[in-house]
Amino acid sequence: MLNTTGPISIGGSVVGESINLEFGFTATRTTDMASLYRGAGIVSGGAPNVPTSGLISLADFRGATNNVFVPPPAATLIQADQTNFNLRNYLISLGWDGTSLVSAVFTINAGVVISSNSTSIPGFTTGGNFPPGSDVTIVNNGYILGMGGQGGHGSTATLMNGTDKLGLPTTYYQFSAHGTSGLPGGTALAFNGSLDPLVSAKIKLTNNGIIGGGGGGGGGASSIVQPYGPDGGGGRSGRTNTVVPGVWGYAGSFAGAGPGLVPSGHGNSGAGGNWGAGGDAGWAWPGDYLVSYGGAGGAAITGLGGFTVLTVGTRYGAVS
Repeated sequence: MLNTTGPISIGGSVVGESINLEFGFTATRTTDMASLYRGAGIVSGGAPNVPTSGLISLADFRGATNNVFVPPPAATLIQADQTNFNLRNYLISLGWDGTSLVSAVFTINAGVVISSNSTSIPGFTTGGNFPPGSDVTIVNNGYILGMGGQGGHGSTATLMNGTDKLGLPTTYYQFSAHGTSGLPGGTALAFNGSLDPLVSAKIKLTNNGIIGGGGGGGGGASSIVQPYGPDGGGGRSGRTNTVVPGVWGYAGSFAGAGPGLVPSGHGNSGAGGNWGAGGDAGWAWPGDYLVSYGGAGGAAITGLGGFTVLTVGTRYGAVS
């Protein structure tokens, strides 16, 4: 790294002072100052204060570095499904020291699914900060998906003994628990570093595929004529199916949301939502009254300010 204070020269042989030593070019090339513009082929992204045009001075190079990590090309092509993918951790596993600049284009192949096994964890997260001056691009040709929300529990009821109006023995069900609301889906893609450009570089994003939050779970139903009411359907998910909350319901999967159940006289449970969409409400019987709500759909992208979106593509769910 070049000095942040003290002398800086174009040539010279002192580490920390010499632009020549830091960026590895010959002194003859420096006679054309335009060759020192950032991005002109000599000075890398490791010099964020160096201009790309106009006036240029030696002071612009203070703190500049040519220490840039470039991962192996084969490692930047994601060809298999991934769960809970953390870009920063992945780069560290490839040998990045966590502080050097990064220059890489990560491409998710067509048909590949990056997803989560928990609604509290994004399918794809950047994992933190990338030093200013880094040049990192995500090209999505496949799917980046959040985990689907679990459907709500159906009611439970206990069979009781009693007497009717005539005093004769009878049995009836008494609620132990009513149907519960569905749970929200998880986030697909999250930038969770600093939005301050002096702290972290933005990530470029080209979305040629699908980015979708997990679908919300459907609400559970309530029925007073049987021990269990129908469970809500799970929201549409990635490669991990949602959990069926009770004994009578359907999971959400990559193929689609879990349907609700509409049994005659048993209460109607809500269907799970598609990617990024909320689930349906659950109802009670007898009386056909609303008893539970569907969960909200998960976000397609959070931390949008940390991305430079080059291609929007298809997105399901909120972007914030």
